[in-house]
Amino acid sequence: MTIQFTAKARDGSVSSGVLDVASIADARRHLAEKGLFPVSLREAVVPVVAQAKARPAVFQSRIRKTDLLMATCQLAVMTKAKIDLAEALRNVSEHCPHAGLKKTLTTVYDDVVGGRSLSTALAKQSSVFGDSYVSSIAAAEASGTIAESLNRLTELLRNEIRLRGAVTGALMYPAALVGVAGLVIVALFMFVLPQFAEVFNDLGAPPPPATQLLLGISGALRGNLLIVAGALVGIGLAVRTMLAMPKTVEWWHAFQLNNPVLRKASRPLLIGQAFRRLATMLQTGVPLLDALKLSKKSVRNVLYQKLFVQMADEVEAGRGLSTTLSLAPFLPPGAAQMVRTAESSGKLGEVLETVGNFYEEEGERELKQVVKLLEPVIVVAMGAVVACVVAAVILPLLDVSSMSR
Repeated sequence: MTIQFTAKARDGSVSSGVLDVASIADARRHLAEKGLFPVSLREAVVPVVAQAKARPAVFQSRIRKTDLLMATCQLAVMTKAKIDLAEALRNVSEHCPHAGLKKTLTTVYDDVVGGRSLSTALAKQSSVFGDSYVSSIAAAEASGTIAESLNRLTELLRNEIRLRGAVTGALMYPAALVGVAGLVIVALFMFVLPQFAEVFNDLGAPPPPATQLLLGISGALRGNLLIVAGALVGIGLAVRTMLAMPKTVEWWHAFQLNNPVLRKASRPLLIGQAFRRLATMLQTGVPLLDALKLSKKSVRNVLYQKLFVQMADEVEAGRGLSTTLSLAPFLPPGAAQMVRTAESSGKLGEVLETVGNFYEEEGERELKQVVKLLEPVIVVAMGAVVACVVAAVILPLLDVSSMSR
């Protein structure tokens, strides 16, 4: 059985932890041998977690947010139930189904048992947990609110996963339409048009110029597959290189925020996610300046990174956030005013969370509207391509057939 204990040494120092023993009497005996006087002894009640075998190493993937969410949620439940932190870490690591996260949690557990604080142990694994996660835990340790901090981090991760799923789900259908349209066009040029070329040859009638152009493109593609494939790979690598250039990245991020069609969805989605992350850190006790610097690291949009740098500079100079926000042209209307109200009321964290929720919901609605506009455009464009091919090939065939009669 697992016994959770609190004991006092001869010098008056108090220590706590867990023991794996057969009975409470054995626990008392074990502590006495170490010169410790037990203050409290009780059996640790560990929530039942379905055991699952770790995935084999050959199938290991990167640690996803869903894996991190499950571990954080379990830790939050156990710490809320007053279970010792080390015992909670051991239990979660033993039952973690993801091999990579299991190893990481085991390392964190070993560090905590070895005397390190949880934040220090997590900081060594910051590539998995992230700087904002570690800083929230460090602030919670200082204020003694580990359970509350883990609950807030659970909600933040759950919301990020939900939002990403909503965006992916909304874009899935247009992406599928584009993929189908591309396959149809490739099939037309690679397999259908060559058949019509043989028909024109059998009839002995020269095709019209537009038809000759399409047939020529089809023949060139079929006769130079390796060259075409190499050209496509080269174009893909060139585009990838260009997209990695800082100026190109900044242009693309600015396009997302300022495009008349996309900005109605991109602006509220980005500011909503940024505000929620900032609110979570503030509510767990992270200082505002540190929270702004961590938020800068967590956003990918270059314009938002510059915005957080400017806000951090304002805070260091003793000013507020609202002035910088009001000067940013890519923020949704009203965002700066809400932050100004929050600063004056002294409830910045709470207001930022509310505003973040509002903008995320608004962004999701706008994204669905944008997708609804894109779907008919894609369908019409696909139909137009097919109609052009039909008009250029089928109609001349009908004319030749009518003339031969």
